[in-house]
Amino acid sequence: MVWDLQNLNYFAIVLAAITANVISALWFGPYMFGSIWAPLVAKNQASVSGVPRAVPLVVSILTSLVVAFLLAILVGQMGGGPNNGLVVGAIAGVGIFAMSGAPHAVFSNRPPLIFILEASQTSASMVAMGVILGCWEKFLNA
Repeated sequence: MVWDLQNLNYFAIVLAAITANVISALWFGPYMFGSIWAPLVAKNQASVSGVPRAVPLVVSILTSLVVAFLLAILVGQMGGGPNNGLVVGAIAGVGIFAMSGAPHAVFSNRPPLIFILEASQTSASMVAMGVILGCWEKFLNA
């Protein structure tokens, strides 16, 4: 497998990362699941109360960029296209992230609903990123 990093569309990678953060903001906002999620994690927030507010945002943006970059490589290896992007995003989100995160949630004794809300948000974000990257890859190779 050859990684063709020169032909990656870095604009699409940035757009996918921004999309993931917008989905996250909406997902955990007051109009979707924020009113359910926030009280569940409130007891955990006390342990991170000394962290500056910008730190989680910076971490979210940087990790989204890394994930979008890696998804772009995988989507490119599959030949691009929205269908392949959707498959790669779903495998990464549900198959890898959610399945590897489930034992952590159980062993940390967190309420299952926190895991469900967080894993479903990440899975939705990865599917959206995969579709964006797949569409862009397909348009580049047309």
